[in-house]
Amino acid sequence: MVNTGLGYHCPQLDHSAFLVESNKIEGIEGTNEVQIIAFKKFMMLDILSVKDIETLAAELHGGRFCELRIHPWQNVQVGGHVAPQGGPLIKPEFKMLLETVNKDGLHPYKVHQWYETLHPFTDGNGRTGRAVWVWQMQRYGYWFNGSFLHTYYYQSLDHIEKRTK
Repeated sequence: MVNTGLGYHCPQLDHSAFLVESNKIEGIEGTNEVQIIAFKKFMMLDILSVKDIETLAAELHGGRFCELRIHPWQNVQVGGHVAPQGGPLIKPEFKMLLETVNKDGLHPYKVHQWYETLHPFTDGNGRTGRAVWVWQMQRYGYWFNGSFLHTYYYQSLDHIEKRTK
């Protein structure tokens, strides 16, 4: 990992391959140049803000704004998971999550669980959550082989093992 003066960069990450995998998890084939450029810019940030995540979400969704769930009627269910009710508490919790990310206060595995449990947006949570995860993995020098699914799988096993000891 290298601080280029513009942010942190991990030379081994293939941005395009990561986006292809992240999109595929959502049932979307491939990626495009706009997404790759937006993701590269995101990966170069020194700290993350709500605005940074909103910007990335819009770029990953073809310029379509992905709204924070700040209204009580903006509820989300993904499979069997029902996210916390939308409303005024979503944005402060999202800010708290990002403050934790920015100060390296929690392992990326736990941050990703928190992010996906919160589901701060009406849409785009999967791809932005994985982007936050990989940003944090690189920023703080965690081992990462370039594949979200492979690395996250082993993080899951590691955290389960630690809980059972």
